[in-house]
Amino acid sequence: MSGPGIAAGTTIAAIHRQVVTLSKAMTATAVTTGIRFAAPARNTVQFNLTGLKLLGGNNTVTNTNVGSNVYDGILVQGGTQTIGTARKRSNLSNAIFGNGQYGVRVAGVAPLTIATIQGNNFGIQGRNQGGNVKDNELVVDATPKYRPNARTRLDVHGNFHAKVVTAAAKRTITWR
Repeated sequence: MSGPGIAAGTTIAAIHRQVVTLSKAMTATAVTTGIRFAAPARNTVQFNLTGLKLLGGNNTVTNTNVGSNVYDGILVQGGTQTIGTARKRSNLSNAIFGNGQYGVRVAGVAPLTIATIQGNNFGIQGRNQGGNVKDNELVVDATPKYRPNARTRLDVHGNFHAKVVTAAAKRTITWR
C-alpha cells in the first residue's frame, strides 16, 4: 500500500470498527488523502453488515471485491463518491456481488449527483438480492441509466450486470 505520509512496505495490521492500524508509523503528520494498494493485490470487503459506508469526503473505490454482506455492498450517504474509475471494465474493476440488499445504494442525498458508478462487475459471483443500484427509493436498475443491454449486459456507464436466473427459469428433474 502507498499514499502521502505512508512508509514504503506498510501493510494494514488491524481493523477495529472505524480504526485502521498500520504496520509502520506514518512519515508525515498531515492527514492522508488516500491509500493505494499495489497491483495485482485486490481489496476484499465481505461478511459485514454493510460492506462500505461512504458518509462524506471524496472517496474512490476501485480494485475491490464487495460481496456477501448482510445488507448493502456499498452505502453512499454523503460526499463525492466514485465507485469504479473508468467506463471500460478492466482488472481494476470492482466486483459487487451476493449482498443481502443492494450492490450500491445511494440514500438520503440528491439522486446520484454525488456518486459516479462506472465500470463495475455486478452479480458475477452471486446476485445482489435487492438489485445492483438503488437511488433513495428508486431502484435504478430499471431506468435507462443503469439498465443493461440484453446482449452485452453492459449499461451506459460500462457496468456489467450478470444475468440473473429467476425461479421460474429453473427446472426440476426427478430421476426414478
